[in-house]
Amino acid sequence: MKKHFLKGLLIKITSAVSATVLACSVFTTDAHAAAYNITYSETGTANTEVSWPDAPEVNSSSCILVDADTGSILFERNSHEKCYPASTTKILTGLLTIENCNMDDVVTFSQAAATSINIYEDANLGCKVGEQFTVNQLLHGLLLYSANEMAMLSVSM
Repeated sequence: MKKHFLKGLLIKITSAVSATVLACSVFTTDAHAAAYNITYSETGTANTEVSWPDAPEVNSSSCILVDADTGSILFERNSHEKCYPASTTKILTGLLTIENCNMDDVVTFSQAAATSINIYEDANLGCKVGEQFTVNQLLHGLLLYSANEMAMLSVSM
């Protein structure tokens, strides 16, 4: 029962992340045209004098906003800079773990998992070599605490 609940939850989270990305896309509608002060003549052609809004306030050091219909880049900041996908990969790791593992299986924390993280910079639970966890506990550490070493355990099982 737990396995089906967790799988459903991860699928919903993944869907919400996808919906958030789509919500950031700009679609060409009359409402958007009005928001950007685009006017149309009686012949249906757009006025070429467009007043664009100010760039959005973004706290991220890199980002990109792309028009989903045309692929046009509407806003970007350091968009070609290499960035790690962070917790998105943890969601997928959790989903694959749920699909392929028994929640009650016991896993022993390995040396490889212990040395896979920087304990001072990476999100972690400070686990030690030889500690044992159930798959269910790994998933809780991975998804609730964002513990990177739990993803290493999940992948190497």
